[in-house]
Amino acid sequence: MTWGRRSMFVCAALAWIIAPGSAKADFQVCNDSHEDAYVAVGYFNNEDYLTRGWWQVPANGCLVIYPGPLKWPAYYVYAETATDEYGNYDVWSGDVPLCVHWPNQFEITGNSSCETQFFEIEAGETETMTFRLE
Repeated sequence: MTWGRRSMFVCAALAWIIAPGSAKADFQVCNDSHEDAYVAVGYFNNEDYLTRGWWQVPANGCLVIYPGPLKWPAYYVYAETATDEYGNYDVWSGDVPLCVHWPNQFEITGNSSCETQFFEIEAGETETMTFRLE
């Protein structure tokens, strides 16, 4: 992982916000970068890991990924931007291996033989969370 990508991960990890006392309960991702981001989210449902994607979160915009109260104590996020004309792209990743499928939307159960590195977001008892990609 390059220094730039590592620092992006740290910024993203520090930027998630749990919104206490909010009237509406959702898991939303906000993209504070200058490029559209493609987001995959996972969780452990007490039996197995489940990952879903891709949600396109517009640059400087937000998108509700899961409407309603959060059910699981932890969620896992992976995101990346499209490749620019120079072949560069930004990645928000961690160290939890889960599966994704490119380029189509997907829902995958299990995490054996998975290589994409998601990062964990502790939700605890909260019902609402906003995660910011910076």
